[in-house]
Amino acid sequence: MDSFLLALPSKLHLALTAIAERSPGAWLVGGAVRDLLLNRTSADLDLAVAARGEGFAEELRKQLGEGTLVRLGDSDEDAIRLVWRGLDIDIASLRGGAQSIEEDLCHRDYTIGAMALPLLPLLRGEATALIDPLGGQADLENRLLRVCPGAFAADPLRMLRGYRFAGQLAMTMTAATRRAIGDAAAAITTVAAERIRHELDILIEQPHGGEQFPIMWDDGLLPHILPELAAGDGVDQPDFHHLDVLRHNLQALLQVEELLAGQAPLPEEAVTALAGERRRYRLLKYAALLHDISKPQVRGVKNDRVTFHGHDAVGGEAFLEIATRLRWSTQDARQVAALIAMHMRPFHLCNARRAGKLTDKALLRLCRDAGPMLPELFLLAMADSLASHGRLKPPEMEREVAEMYRLATAMYEKRFRPIAAAPRLVTGKDLIETFALTPGPLFARLLRAVEEARFERRVTSREEALAFVARMTEN
Repeated sequence: MDSFLLALPSKLHLALTAIAERSPGAWLVGGAVRDLLLNRTSADLDLAVAARGEGFAEELRKQLGEGTLVRLGDSDEDAIRLVWRGLDIDIASLRGGAQSIEEDLCHRDYTIGAMALPLLPLLRGEATALIDPLGGQADLENRLLRVCPGAFAADPLRMLRGYRFAGQLAMTMTAATRRAIGDAAAAITTVAAERIRHELDILIEQPHGGEQFPIMWDDGLLPHILPELAAGDGVDQPDFHHLDVLRHNLQALLQVEELLAGQAPLPEEAVTALAGERRRYRLLKYAALLHDISKPQVRGVKNDRVTFHGHDAVGGEAFLEIATRLRWSTQDARQVAALIAMHMRPFHLCNARRAGKLTDKALLRLCRDAGPMLPELFLLAMADSLASHGRLKPPEMEREVAEMYRLATAMYEKRFRPIAAAPRLVTGKDLIETFALTPGPLFARLLRAVEEARFERRVTSREEALAFVARMTEN
């Protein structure tokens, strides 16, 4: 347990020791114990105390001389977080009216988090026995994730959290745990949307988090969280594909993870552009998982062939409804919706190039619409292609997408970026003062048209831009 002492700031060590000497009923619990047993550095501390959790936290803040207290859970819970120098220290009294730490541990979510160590001996560097009433240490050694009795009834979010633990720790859920999730799956709909989104975000940010989504589907939880995704189950596709809509979406997420790990035929610059940016990783993965959610809605049949006309644009709008339900930020929601709405355009450009009809104008429009999301858009397109192995798929599709990415990025750097960074040739003020126009939807259309003409080199100066607006408004 020496790693615990080494990782603990000396000031915090002294403060905790002083309090624990006066209040011996305190234990290190949960993820911090699990990480100690795995020889991992724990980012946060989780303490259980026999006394009032709030009183312990207030005394610790007093000893440290600084820190912010944040109440956790509802008003009936005696749980509080002390945020001190970037460290979260969660302190709670024994759960559910427990009379002992062993009873408290049995109220937790999974056995690997239902272990404790007495705090004072740990702080003193003394040998101390692990408190492990449910066999969590053995499960940890065997890489098994086992639910604690009654855990899902107490908090249905723990079902989703289990897949997060499995993804983070490379563990396997026991068959009994998976059956328990199947039995209780519908209860996830009673959980606050913000809590569900938070767990999904953590899961999908894991390098191999996508591997848990097919398991969630098999266990019956995913349909209750993302019913729009579940609607693709059994929806067949044209012979470009080999999977139904649901499984194609799930496979596209797995392909994105391989791409981000550098295991796919796309220029390295596309992956490098996102390197270390967790938010961009997360949004791209959501776009991959949900890129074809509108296909069941727009499915048609023409000349005995299944069609999904407009599924990209409709999918972008459908995603915004999901984002609203899950309380996404407006900025994140719009970016994922834009990626979904544009995900077919790299393929359209590849088709045009194959037919000898690719134009600079089409490339410039893509650069304008995707902007700095060009890497994400082409990673999404590549994942979409790699997740499709039907007999009608062009054999060189991945190579064509990679070449189109090179062309698009070259156009972006040479023609789009310099103009986008320059001052506008015409502004809203000009439209008011020179053309006596009233602010409204027409403004955006005119300004957009001027910029598009500028990118295409049809206008190169302010005078030409004003003349261009005059021609557009003369009728």
